[in-house]
Amino acid sequence: MSRYLLMGAALAVCASTGLAAEVWKANFDSDADGVVDIYDNNPNKAMIGPASGGKLEIVSHDTYFPHAGESFAPTTDRAGRPLGVAVNGHNEFSALYTFNWSSLNETTTERWHFAGFLGSPATNPGTSRGGWIGALLRSSKTAGGDYRLRVGAQWGTAYGQDRNAFAPQITLASGGANPYNTTYQLAISYQGDYLGDTGRMYLQVDLYNASEGKLIASTAGLANLDNIDGLLPWGTDPAAKEAALTACLPTHLGWSDYNAHGVASGGSIPAAVWQVHSLAFYDTFDGALNAVPEPASLLLCAAGAAALFRRRR
Repeated sequence: MSRYLLMGAALAVCASTGLAAEVWKANFDSDADGVVDIYDNNPNKAMIGPASGGKLEIVSHDTYFPHAGESFAPTTDRAGRPLGVAVNGHNEFSALYTFNWSSLNETTTERWHFAGFLGSPATNPGTSRGGWIGALLRSSKTAGGDYRLRVGAQWGTAYGQDRNAFAPQITLASGGANPYNTTYQLAISYQGDYLGDTGRMYLQVDLYNASEGKLIASTAGLANLDNIDGLLPWGTDPAAKEAALTACLPTHLGWSDYNAHGVASGGSIPAAVWQVHSLAFYDTFDGALNAVPEPASLLLCAAGAAALFRRRR
């Protein structure tokens, strides 16, 4: 009996949130539709490529270049569309990307890339500072030709702290099969002041195979992004935790290079190249989830029910 009650409640949650507001949606019919460079300091490529046929090309690198005296070299790009409204870590919002990849990492070493809500830093943003809420993606290819992906959730702030957590690795295509003809949807869902606590947040990332209408990876329920109490130096100090969320100030929705495990300067840099069909911004936690077309939306109700039930407006 309880199983049916849970299913009914999940469906009710999805139905009740159908009025979530779509703030804007970029379709890239003829141009970049408002997507601009946020921070342009990677001399190896342009992040924003051409827009044609209803798709915008985005090129992302794992850009770690070690130099003497530096842990991370300042060779990163960020690009995105301005949100158009002021938000911080105490708010709730979400995003939905519809896209296919046209190039992925061809090496066995994972390369890292980010998509999500980004700040607009005045100087080198480093790995994850200045407002950073979204999906951290780690791609690789096995010796047998399997394209692999780890989907993670990444949170960071100019306050000086960041953290991430990853779902289990998935296979996008196996045995040398082409992974580039599949359309995906990436939903990023954020809830500030989680459970009424001004020092807590909840972040969830869901990846769908839109061509098949199914959920293929989710960070739902990962404990260390459900509860930030253990993130030093915040500890259990309510004022410090509240200040950290206040200092998280994303200004754009888009993509970023990442400083993790890139190659030495002058070497070949594996790129993740996105062909983006659309990009949408919502002003609620579940706006993006509810915009995923059927039948995937039925699956997301089940996958996200626990998180939605634990929310408190």
